[in-house]
Amino acid sequence: MAKAIKKELPNTRHRWCRWHVLKNAKDKLGAVYSKRKAFKCEFNDLITDEICIERFEAQWVKVVGKYRLKKNKFLKRLYKHRQKWAKPYFMTTFCAGMTSTQHSESANHMLKPFIQRAAPMHRFVSKFNEFQSDRRDEEGREKHVTKMVRRQLRVGVPIEEHAKEVYTRGMYENFYDELFESGKYAIHAIEDGWKYVLVKNKDKSLIDPKMVTVAYKSDDDISCECGLFEHMGMLCRHIIKVLVLLDKSELPPKYVKKRWTKQAAQCHVENEVTCIGGEHAESLLKKVLLTKTIEVISGKASVTESGILHAIQALPTSAETSQAASEIQAPQQIEDVSNIGVMPIACPPRTVKGGRPPNTGLKSWLSGQKKKKKKQDLIERKSV
Repeated sequence: MAKAIKKELPNTRHRWCRWHVLKNAKDKLGAVYSKRKAFKCEFNDLITDEICIERFEAQWVKVVGKYRLKKNKFLKRLYKHRQKWAKPYFMTTFCAGMTSTQHSESANHMLKPFIQRAAPMHRFVSKFNEFQSDRRDEEGREKHVTKMVRRQLRVGVPIEEHAKEVYTRGMYENFYDELFESGKYAIHAIEDGWKYVLVKNKDKSLIDPKMVTVAYKSDDDISCECGLFEHMGMLCRHIIKVLVLLDKSELPPKYVKKRWTKQAAQCHVENEVTCIGGEHAESLLKKVLLTKTIEVISGKASVTESGILHAIQALPTSAETSQAASEIQAPQQIEDVSNIGVMPIACPPRTVKGGRPPNTGLKSWLSGQKKKKKKQDLIERKSV
């Protein structure tokens, strides 16, 4: 797989699932992992929290040497391929915060209630349409909750108010977690007027505390060593700490990803119209037109008479609409009579006679047809 990805997708990063990489750590490390709590804590902190490549490699050598695991084959292999699973090597790659195959696993979990593993293709298509309808209902419910449920401010800083207005409900919770964690940091020093060095409050008394540098030159030029924005598309706790220090009332527009905002769904609908044809595209276009009309009516901007006349003239007349509909539906009325007698691709309709429901699979229907044919052959032989 690695060779194929490198050849066919040269601009992508091939990454291992961290959960699958480390799931056998308990078995491979033995008593060191299960009985020595200090090693377990240090090892988990290293692979979970460390974001600097130099510190990760130095701390790895230190931990391995401290617990005499230099000859352990499992750790040797992990360290050899560290660039494919370790957190510091992916902080500049956008992954939407994913570090494992959790998204694909959750998608499989959602599909299972609708589609059985041995379902034929024609049933898969119909059930998948039901699944899509269910997901649209869930998304609509989530958008309704995001719009109607009022969230309470828990910290009270100005940027929290702005985040509540722009982010979706789920993303606002992630932002609040980072905002809460930012309170654990203090500004250690300010260099050159735009470099902010942060340190945790509990580490101030240490000889060599772990420090994080935030470069804040302007609202359009902000960066942090942790790389959370590059990795997930959301401002980290370190940058939020600097924004609170500078008393900013809003999040910088450049660092608010549209995919995490309430406006992302509208953009998705407009893009979906260009990908779907036929009646579905027509219904989606009407929804987009209705949404835009409501936005104009409910907005504060004034509407001119010439603009309204221009919009009315751009809409098709009833005659043009009926002609376009007949052109679309004409090809659908043509039936292919050349395939009569060919094996059907779906099960014929059946009448339910009560009792146990019949098997509607294509395979069982074919076997039934074979049994009927054998029975007819036996009857013909007896008659002869």
